[in-house]
Amino acid sequence: MKREILFKAKREDGKGWIEGNLIYNFKRTSIRKIEWDDNLGFLTYDVNPDTVCQFTGLTDKNGNKIFEGDICYFESENFRIVVEFEDGSFWGWEESIIPQESQIIGNIHD
Repeated sequence: MKREILFKAKREDGKGWIEGNLIYNFKRTSIRKIEWDDNLGFLTYDVNPDTVCQFTGLTDKNGNKIFEGDICYFESENFRIVVEFEDGSFWGWEESIIPQESQIIGNIHD
Protein backbone atom coordinates (compact mmCIF):
# COMPACT_ATOMS: atom_id res chain seq x y z
CA MET A 1 0.00 0.00 0.00
CA LYS A 2 1.39 3.39 -0.97
CA ARG A 3 0.84 6.31 1.35
CA GLU A 4 0.94 9.95 0.36
CA ILE A 5 3.96 11.64 1.94
CA LEU A 6 2.71 15.02 3.12
CA PHE A 7 3.45 17.38 6.00
CA LYS A 8 1.79 20.31 7.69
CA ALA A 9 3.22 22.97 9.99
CA LYS A 10 2.44 26.43 11.32
CA ARG A 11 3.67 29.25 9.12
CA GLU A 12 6.32 31.57 10.59
CA ASP A 13 4.32 34.60 9.44
CA GLY A 14 1.49 33.61 11.82
CA LYS A 15 -1.03 32.93 9.04
CA GLY A 16 -2.02 29.44 10.18
CA TRP A 17 -1.18 25.97 8.94
CA ILE A 18 0.29 25.03 5.55
CA GLU A 19 0.33 21.56 3.93
CA GLY A 20 2.81 20.32 1.36
CA ASN A 21 6.30 18.95 0.89
CA LEU A 22 8.81 19.44 3.70
CA ILE A 23 12.06 21.24 2.87
CA TYR A 24 14.63 21.19 5.64
CA ASN A 25 18.21 22.41 5.79
CA PHE A 26 20.53 23.79 8.45
CA LYS A 27 19.26 27.36 7.91
CA ARG A 28 15.49 26.96 7.79
CA THR A 29 12.48 24.67 7.60
CA SER A 30 9.91 25.27 4.87
CA ILE A 31 6.89 23.67 3.29
CA ARG A 32 6.27 23.90 -0.44
CA LYS A 33 2.60 23.92 -1.35
CA ILE A 34 1.63 21.29 -3.86
CA GLU A 35 -0.54 23.72 -5.85
CA TRP A 36 1.10 25.62 -8.69
CA ASP A 37 0.78 29.41 -8.91
CA ASP A 38 1.00 30.52 -12.57
CA ASN A 39 2.82 33.73 -11.64
CA LEU A 40 5.12 32.47 -8.91
CA GLY A 41 5.62 28.76 -9.50
CA PHE A 42 5.50 26.58 -6.40
CA LEU A 43 4.75 28.57 -3.26
CA THR A 44 7.15 27.95 -0.36
CA TYR A 45 6.56 29.11 3.20
CA ASP A 46 8.92 29.16 6.18
CA VAL A 47 7.43 27.19 9.05
CA ASN A 48 8.06 26.65 12.73
CA PRO A 49 10.07 23.38 12.79
CA ASP A 50 8.59 22.46 16.19
CA THR A 51 5.13 22.21 14.62
CA VAL A 52 5.92 19.90 11.66
CA CYS A 53 3.45 16.99 11.52
CA GLN A 54 3.44 14.08 9.05
CA PHE A 55 0.28 12.81 7.31
CA THR A 56 -0.80 9.36 8.54
CA GLY A 57 -2.48 8.29 5.31
CA LEU A 58 -5.83 8.21 7.15
CA THR A 59 -8.85 10.49 7.18
CA ASP A 60 -11.51 11.26 9.78
CA LYS A 61 -15.27 10.86 9.29
CA ASN A 62 -15.42 14.23 7.50
CA GLY A 63 -12.66 13.31 5.03
CA ASN A 64 -10.05 15.51 6.76
CA LYS A 65 -6.50 14.22 6.63
CA ILE A 66 -5.21 12.97 9.99
CA PHE A 67 -1.70 14.19 10.85
CA GLU A 68 0.69 13.34 13.65
CA GLY A 69 -0.18 15.54 16.62
CA ASP A 70 -3.87 15.79 15.71
CA ILE A 71 -6.39 15.31 18.48
CA CYS A 72 -9.18 13.00 17.36
CA TYR A 73 -12.52 12.66 19.14
CA PHE A 74 -14.59 9.48 19.00
CA GLU A 75 -18.15 10.50 19.83
CA SER A 76 -19.50 6.93 20.03
CA GLU A 77 -16.84 6.02 22.60
CA ASN A 78 -16.68 9.50 24.20
CA PHE A 79 -12.89 9.72 24.25
CA ARG A 80 -10.02 11.57 22.59
CA ILE A 81 -6.62 10.49 21.37
CA VAL A 82 -3.48 12.26 20.22
CA VAL A 83 -1.99 10.72 17.08
CA GLU A 84 1.69 9.87 17.59
CA PHE A 85 4.48 8.26 15.58
CA GLU A 86 6.43 5.48 17.27
CA ASP A 87 8.51 2.52 16.09
CA GLY A 88 7.93 3.28 12.42
CA SER A 89 4.16 3.62 12.52
CA PHE A 90 1.40 5.94 13.66
CA TRP A 91 -0.65 5.01 16.68
CA GLY A 92 -3.03 6.49 19.16
CA TRP A 93 -6.04 4.24 18.83
CA GLU A 94 -6.70 0.63 19.74
CA GLU A 95 -7.18 -1.91 16.96
CA SER A 96 -10.93 -1.98 17.62
CA ILE A 97 -11.21 1.77 16.95
CA ILE A 98 -11.63 2.90 13.35
CA PRO A 99 -9.98 6.28 12.53
CA GLN A 100 -12.75 7.06 10.02
CA GLU A 101 -15.20 7.19 12.95
CA SER A 102 -13.25 10.01 14.58
CA GLN A 103 -13.36 13.77 14.13
CA ILE A 104 -10.27 15.98 14.30
CA ILE A 105 -10.87 18.58 17.00
CA GLY A 106 -7.43 20.20 17.12
CA ASN A 107 -3.71 19.67 17.20
CA ILE A 108 -1.22 19.71 20.05
CA HIS A 109 0.36 22.83 18.52
CA ASP A 110 -2.86 24.89 18.52
